[in-house]
Amino acid sequence: MKRFMSLIVLIALGLMSLNAFTVTVGSVWEGVFNFPVHTVIAYNYTQQTYTSSQINHQGQISKIRFYHDVAGSLVNSHDWVIYMGHVARSSFSSTTDWEPVANLTQVFSGSVLGNFPPGGQWMEITLDTPFNYNNTDNLVVAVHESTPEWGETVIWGGFTSGDAAGLYYFDDMTNPDVNNPPPAMGINAQLAAIQLVFPDT
Repeated sequence: MKRFMSLIVLIALGLMSLNAFTVTVGSVWEGVFNFPVHTVIAYNYTQQTYTSSQINHQGQISKIRFYHDVAGSLVNSHDWVIYMGHVARSSFSSTTDWEPVANLTQVFSGSVLGNFPPGGQWMEITLDTPFNYNNTDNLVVAVHESTPEWGETVIWGGFTSGDAAGLYYFDDMTNPDVNNPPPAMGINAQLAAIQLVFPDT
């Protein structure tokens, strides 16, 4: 009986994984350096907005992926904290127009070094806390990278989204306080492509 129940559980888990639904936002034909993190610089904080029309799916996001295009390493750029949140905005009006972290949910904290694939593949991150996306609001994805060393250049797969869809900050000396971030280095329409994995059942 125990073996029979174990078999049922294994089949159910297998079916759940087969039914996972992946949404890809953006192509990967444009190389980007600043999103999700600028690996040459020691400390990073970025926020990117993806619209509900780009995502077009509702449900619990259990994993996200960024595309490693070419070059580089995450040896000195691997300590990440990731936040997600529902927002009305699809753009940022200035370099100080960060979405307050109090409005976001921390979904991951840890090293992504073991997740980093060779060039030409997606880097998958399983979220510590799945995020229940409503597909009514837009989605903001924020990444705080805090490994205190210079790194090697990594080119991420990206695409051109709406004007001012992303904010990025980096510095070799100052690790930004996400509760009170300094002015961004820039506002960009070019974002990192992202895959959102919904474990639909």
